[in-house]
Amino acid sequence: MTGRYAADRLNQDILLTSGHFSRHYGVPMALFLWKKSYELGSPEVDMQHRRLVGLINELSDAMMLRQGYRAIPHVLEELVDYVQLHFTSEERLMNEMNYPALTEHREEHLDFTGKIIELKERYTRDHDVDAGELLRFMCEWLKNHIVARDQEFGRYMRRVEMGLEE
Repeated sequence: MTGRYAADRLNQDILLTSGHFSRHYGVPMALFLWKKSYELGSPEVDMQHRRLVGLINELSDAMMLRQGYRAIPHVLEELVDYVQLHFTSEERLMNEMNYPALTEHREEHLDFTGKIIELKERYTRDHDVDAGELLRFMCEWLKNHIVARDQEFGRYMRRVEMGLEE
């Protein structure tokens, strides 16, 4: 992962900011900081989720510096790599643990992948992707999928580990 938001921010809280600049350094503040409570308990999957947080912050930083348009191709390329690696890893783990909601979860992953491919194709064809649109999409995914839906799987994993699920 590139940028300042590498995965070593394990115990930080997610901080939603309004895009203000730091008064001390004149640089953008993080849009999101990782919160330990968002970890599922799988180091591999948690690291991948932190990678997405890093990409969100990287794009947000670029936008605050009025350079969002320059970050779009890199962020889209990283997202394509991210979905291939992350969704495969997460779904493999869900399958190994006999997660009952795997089918629905996989469908959400396919929807996200389709949107990323659509955005990348639009950018490649017409440069018709707005940094704000991309950032909103990534933030919504983080909020609605990783922080909500993936947490359901994390709770299931903990129940399996405690012997409460088969």
